[in-house]
Amino acid sequence: MANYPRHLAAKWESEWHAATSTRLNNLTSIDLFVLFDLLGHEKPRIPSYFPTTHWTYHGMSKIEAQLRSTGLAATGDSQKWFVEGENYDPKIYKGGIEDDHIPFLHRGVEILHIIPVPNAPVGPRLIM
Repeated sequence: MANYPRHLAAKWESEWHAATSTRLNNLTSIDLFVLFDLLGHEKPRIPSYFPTTHWTYHGMSKIEAQLRSTGLAATGDSQKWFVEGENYDPKIYKGGIEDDHIPFLHRGVEILHIIPVPNAPVGPRLIM
């Protein structure tokens, strides 16, 4: 499974579209790769990881704010998940996230990574 994203990115990069297409290959057909990951924590703190896709992160933040202000967010209105404002903040700790998006990022695909810092615990907990 660990090699699957690398294999998929390489495969999509090598599959050429017809000469009349506006996109070169399957990989260039991706306008934005959105990766939702490890969102199991009850109060996730999600930073913006890439300045080039902060515009869409900010859009998600505005949707979150609207859901909270109208009472439609299941987690209530006090906990903000998307912690950055309108401008990308390089001073906020982002962590070094190695994940499934990396082979696509290295090939020039724009990434919106929705993953909390610190990561949520994964798997069942064993209580003794």
